Amino acid sequence: MPDDNFEDFEEVWRKSQADGLLDPAPRNLHDHCVRFVTAANNNPDQQCAALLQLLGSVCSLQLDSKSIHRPLTCLYRFENLRSCEIDDFTPDDLKLLNLALRKCSKPQMVARIGDVLWIRCRDHQAALKAIDAYMQSTNVSRENGYTYERLTELERGCVLSLQLGKNHEAMNRTLDILESHIAAQTIDCAPAYFCGLLEIRLRFPGRIPDTTIQLAEEVACRIKTNGAEILLRNFLDMLCSLYRRNKNDAKLKSTIREVSESYLRESDSHSSAQPPDFLLASTFLDRAIHTLRRLPEAHDEVELLKKRLMDFQSKSIHQFGAFSTPYDVSEIVKETEEVMSGKQTVDALLALAVIGGLPPKKMIEDQLKESIRLHPLSNMVPHAKMNSRGRVVAKSGPLLFGDSQKSSEAFHSRLVQEVEMYRQVSVSSRIAPALHVFLVEHSLVERDLMSLLSVSPFVPPGRETLFCKGLMHGLNQELVDAVHLLYPQVEAAIRYYLEARGHVVTKIDENGLQKEYDLSHLLYRPELAQYFGEDIVFHLQALLVEKMGPNLRNCAAHGLLEAHEFYSADSLFFWWLCLFLCLAPLANTS
Repeated sequence: MPDDNFEDFEEVWRKSQADGLLDPAPRNLHDHCVRFVTAANNNPDQQCAALLQLLGSVCSLQLDSKSIHRPLTCLYRFENLRSCEIDDFTPDDLKLLNLALRKCSKPQMVARIGDVLWIRCRDHQAALKAIDAYMQSTNVSRENGYTYERLTELERGCVLSLQLGKNHEAMNRTLDILESHIAAQTIDCAPAYFCGLLEIRLRFPGRIPDTTIQLAEEVACRIKTNGAEILLRNFLDMLCSLYRRNKNDAKLKSTIREVSESYLRESDSHSSAQPPDFLLASTFLDRAIHTLRRLPEAHDEVELLKKRLMDFQSKSIHQFGAFSTPYDVSEIVKETEEVMSGKQTVDALLALAVIGGLPPKKMIEDQLKESIRLHPLSNMVPHAKMNSRGRVVAKSGPLLFGDSQKSSEAFHSRLVQEVEMYRQVSVSSRIAPALHVFLVEHSLVERDLMSLLSVSPFVPPGRETLFCKGLMHGLNQELVDAVHLLYPQVEAAIRYYLEARGHVVTKIDENGLQKEYDLSHLLYRPELAQYFGEDIVFHLQALLVEKMGPNLRNCAAHGLLEAHEFYSADSLFFWWLCLFLCLAPLANTS
C-alpha cells in the first residue's frame, strides 16, 4: 500500500474519533478490532478501508506474554479457517504500520504495533516504543483496577526489555516500574495479581528485596487464615522461588514442608468425609509425597506416606461405578454366525482368523480430530490410567491445537485409548460369536493347525510348536496360558522378521555384551510399518506396550495382571490378533 495514502488514513482516524469509533479508553484491543473491521466494511474508499482492516488485524492478535518466540498468535483457528497471524503481514503492511506507529497516541495500539514491528523486523526503536507503551498502559489502568490483561501487558513489556539486553537502559526502566507496582501492594491486595507481579520479577536477575518477601509472607499468612488451600499453595510455591533466588535454604525447606502439609490437610479431609472419597484423598496424598521428596531428610516420612497412599488407592477402586453406552450389535453378530456356519474345519479356522478386522489408524485419528474440533474443552482435561489396585500407571496431558511435542504425545496417548472401544466392539460382535460357532461345529486337532503354521510367513522356523500351543489354548478359551505363551513368540517373530531383512536387532552395552532389543523398542522401528503396514503395527503397540493401553506384554511379564484380567476383551483380541498374523496370509491366498 503506497505511503502517500497515510494522510487519507489520518483523516479517517479523526473522523472515526468524531463519530465515536475510537473510545478514549477502550476495554481492550478486541473492541478496537471490531470497530476497525466494522468501519472498514462500511467505508466506500477502498484504500481507507484497507488501512482500517490492517489495524483491525493487528488488534486481533492474541498476546501470550509467556512465549518468547510466538508472543502474538491468531485469535481463533479451525480446520479450514483462522484469523490473522503475524506472518500474514506483507512488507507494504509493515511499512504502513511503521508510519502508523509515529501517529498513534493510544498506549495499547502503540504497544501492539511496535511489538509486531519488533517481531517481524527486529526494529529496536519500535521495541522501545512498545515497551514504554506497555508500561504506560498498565499505569493508566490503575483507575479501573488491575486485570489479567493489564498483568499480561506488563509482563510483555518486561520481557521485551530483557530481550534488548541486560545492560540496556530499557531493562532498568521497566524494572523500576515493576518494583513500584510491587511496592504499591498491601496485605489486602489481590493475591493472584500480586503473585503474577512476583512471577514477572523473577524473570529479572538479582536479589529480591527483603520488603517484597516480607509482604509476600504476610499475604500467605492471611490466605492460610482464610483456609483457601489452593491459593495458599500457589503463593507458597512463589515464596519457594523467592527464597531460592535469595539462597535462603532454611526458609525454603520450611515452606516446602508447608506445601506438603497443605496437600495432607486436603487428603485427610477427603478420607475422613462421610462417605470418604479415597480417590481424591489419594490424589492429594500423592502430591504431598511428590513435594516432600524435595527434602532428603524427609525420606522416612515419605515411606510412611507411601504406605498410606497404597491403602487409599486400594480403597478407591470401590468408588468406580460401571457405565455403559447402548450399542446394538445384534445384526453384526447374526451376520458373523452366518459367515462362520457350514464350513469345513480349515476353512472355518481361516474365516475366524480374518473376521475380527483392524480399524485403520487413519480413521481413528480423523474421528479423534473431529471430536477435538466439536468438543475442545472436554479434550483439554488431562487423563490418567489406574490399574486394578488403584495405582496411577500412566498419564497423558491435555489435547491442544499445535505441533508441539507435548501435544503430539498427548494425541498419541488419546489415540491408544480411543482404539480400546473398537477392540471391545470387535470382540463382542465378531470374534467371540465366531469363536463360539467354531467350537460348536468343529473339533480342531493340533496336527491340522501345525500344518498351517508350518507354511505361515509370520511364524519363524522352529517356533511352530509354541505358536500352535498358544493358539490352541485360546481356542479352548484358556487365555491365561494363551497370553503367556504367545506374547514372547510375537516378539521373537518380529525380531526374526527384521533380522532376516538385514536390520540390526541387538545393541552392545558398555561391557561389550550384545543384548536383544525388546518389543517396546522393536514395535517403534519405522521399517516395521513398511513390512506389516501402519495399522497392524499401531494395534500391536496399543495392545502390548503402550502405558495408556492394556500394556499386555509388560503387565503379563511382570505379574501385574490379576487372574480375571486374562479373560478380558483385550486378552481375547490379542489371541485373535496372533491368529490373524499367522493365518491371514493363508486365508488371502486361499
